[in-house]
Amino acid sequence: MRDFLTILAFTAALCAGVFMWFSAEMTTVADVHPDSVNLHFASALSRWDDPTPMRVRDASGYVLHKRYRDQRMVPAAPSDIVILTWRGPEKGLVESRIPIWLLGMAEPFRGSMLRASKVDPADWALSVNEIQAAGLGVVVDHVDRDGTRTLVWAE
Repeated sequence: MRDFLTILAFTAALCAGVFMWFSAEMTTVADVHPDSVNLHFASALSRWDDPTPMRVRDASGYVLHKRYRDQRMVPAAPSDIVILTWRGPEKGLVESRIPIWLLGMAEPFRGSMLRASKVDPADWALSVNEIQAAGLGVVVDHVDRDGTRTLVWAE
């Protein structure tokens, strides 16, 4: 029994290590001059015919639902969620690309996957199923009071 518990603990530690490595590989941080940040966001938004996000916040911070799936159309299923965040000159431009199946599967580990971007789908009343049902497009485009900008899209 003791050997089984040792093997189980070793396997759990190995899986946690692989997951942490995999999470780190999904995120890049670029040192970008503050004057060129808007170009990165404009470039990301230019790929969409309709850049209307699924969620926005009003002046009081309340989350508003802006874009729904058109029931007449079958949306293309997204394979990845991409998060582009400007965290200021001290942190830089953070880009995370997460396979949507992993984001849905790894709900308890979501915090570690999204640590660098500081984005939590629950803050935006979003679920993976809802993002998949809406199809490809902009999920969130938000600028905080401190100048931090976050753009999330499904592709």
